[in-house]
Amino acid sequence: MHAGTDITLRLRVIPMQRIVISATLLVMLSAAPRAIASNRAPLPMQAEKLLLLLDDAVDSNDQPRVHRIIRTLVVLDHHGKKAIRKRLHEPHTPSLRHVLTALSRMTPNVRRIAAPLLSHSDASIRQQAAIAVNGADHKLLIQAFHIERQTPVRVALIESIANSDHKRAGKFLTRLLRSPDPNIRIAAINGLVLQAEQPPLPELHALTRDAEPTVRRATVIALGTVGESKTLHVLLELVRLEDDAGNVRAIFDALRSLSGQSLKDDADEWQRWLTAGS
Repeated sequence: MHAGTDITLRLRVIPMQRIVISATLLVMLSAAPRAIASNRAPLPMQAEKLLLLLDDAVDSNDQPRVHRIIRTLVVLDHHGKKAIRKRLHEPHTPSLRHVLTALSRMTPNVRRIAAPLLSHSDASIRQQAAIAVNGADHKLLIQAFHIERQTPVRVALIESIANSDHKRAGKFLTRLLRSPDPNIRIAAINGLVLQAEQPPLPELHALTRDAEPTVRRATVIALGTVGESKTLHVLLELVRLEDDAGNVRAIFDALRSLSGQSLKDDADEWQRWLTAGS
């Protein structure tokens, strides 16, 4: 009789714990901003409780709730960010990937919290950390790129570098156009399109003759967005040389995108239009 009662009680406690945790979260989400507004230093206990709530949200696979909790921890400033770092320094916790995903949606200054995981032993974690620190610090990201050896992680770092608002990032990406790895060249091409500065068109024009078809296609697609009048001539010359059918279609799409014309996939027709406009 006692054993049966004990089992029943245990089964009832589990949902009650979730109700209490959810209620606590609602209270803390509303109370934390008021505490900051009144210049009252938040207690470390608040951050610790939020970490418990975070674990519960992770166990429930509730990513929106994880995001809200991380955002509340950020509002708690010092203690909150310290709590996030604590979770990130526990590599076996199931909340690690969820926290990185949430951090990737924060401001660049907050994303920097994930920077230590760029040296994590697990390449998939390093890749997610590279995404999380997107645009946060070009120097930090470039340094991590030079150390990293796994291509997927390097590609993620390139995208994060590209979103960094700094001229040095553009110069770095331009140098990567000469990388022996076609995946890196493609990532650098795509990254230059994201830059606010005008991309290096002579280098991109040269890559339309790259030995790798995938690199040529990435270059053509990029030029369809950032090219100029001279690019039209480059693309028209290329379409007569290209032997990859997918690349040929991409070239004509780029010509239409740059020119605003809706001509057919016919090199002669494009040549007549270009000559008439010269």
